[in-house]
Amino acid sequence: MDQSTASLTDATQELAVMHGVLGALSSDAPGGLGGVVETLIELDWADGALIALANEEGRLSSAASAGMTPVAREALISLIERGVRGQRIESGIVVADTGDLPDSLRMYEIGGFAAQPMVEPDGVAGIVAVTTRRALRLTPSRTELLRSVSREVAAMLERTELAGEVEENRRIAEAVLREMSDGVLVIDHTNRCVVVNPAAARLLGRQRPDLIGEEPEDILPMSHEAIDTLRRRAADPARSPVAPLLAESRGRRLAISAGPFVDSEAEPDRAGMMVLLHDLSAEAEAERVKQDFVSMVGHELRTPLTLIRTTIDLLNEGDAGALNETQQRIVEVLHANTDRLMALISDLLDMSALDSGRMQI
Repeated sequence: MDQSTASLTDATQELAVMHGVLGALSSDAPGGLGGVVETLIELDWADGALIALANEEGRLSSAASAGMTPVAREALISLIERGVRGQRIESGIVVADTGDLPDSLRMYEIGGFAAQPMVEPDGVAGIVAVTTRRALRLTPSRTELLRSVSREVAAMLERTELAGEVEENRRIAEAVLREMSDGVLVIDHTNRCVVVNPAAARLLGRQRPDLIGEEPEDILPMSHEAIDTLRRRAADPARSPVAPLLAESRGRRLAISAGPFVDSEAEPDRAGMMVLLHDLSAEAEAERVKQDFVSMVGHELRTPLTLIRTTIDLLNEGDAGALNETQQRIVEVLHANTDRLMALISDLLDMSALDSGRMQI
């Protein structure tokens, strides 16, 4: 009867400790790992507790401890790293009595200890250990408790790492969107705008908060038919034409294209779309300036070349007097080069006219 009562007491206490550990590891609980070790030393059979994390080289360093001095903590970590009696950190280490160890831990009031690894897909992330002042009596239920704690701590560490990566990726994505010169709108599966970058708000002449939650029909300066075309292109980008759709917004000429947006909350056949707004106004202005420059240069060169060509013709016809053989060759070379320059200028002006639409082939 006494043994049954003791077993029931142990089980009740272990359940309470596990509940406390889970509470300490919850996202909104202060303390975290410190709360875990403080909870573990509430066990009747544990006097100290330690959580140590492994770095990339596999070296352990204390993350939280309770019920042991800093010197005892570092001595225990060093021993666990080396392994004891053929036991390695990867499979867990149990030393019921430290009295016969070469470098006894009894001077640090550690009579026994058990260390369970925190295993992640990439390897051992660290250990969870408990210590006793006297020899350790580790029952199967106590061993399972330590394993459960190590699994929960490992899961929490992995969640924290993943959350950090997600947050870092979010910051990078926000920075990229913020610095883009092209506008970006993200429309989710409910046909509502959920992301607007500053460039999109500027091109559309609206404030970003005013655009969130709006439908694309209320945002884009396009007809409903054109927006439906964008949706079809986003749904099947492989078969969509490359050329974007054109629209006018606040005196700006915009090239608008769309691609698929995978919404984790949407059904497979109800994806959203990402809309890209590219301002063609600056490019059009640069093209106009280039065409004007080419046209001006062409005309400015053609006028003096025409006079030079006329003068060469007069020389060639002898109006300035008879030419000797050497002078005649020089005039012929000048005549040929002038013709070539005139042809180049004509081609330049024709290209400018084609680019501006003033000429068609």
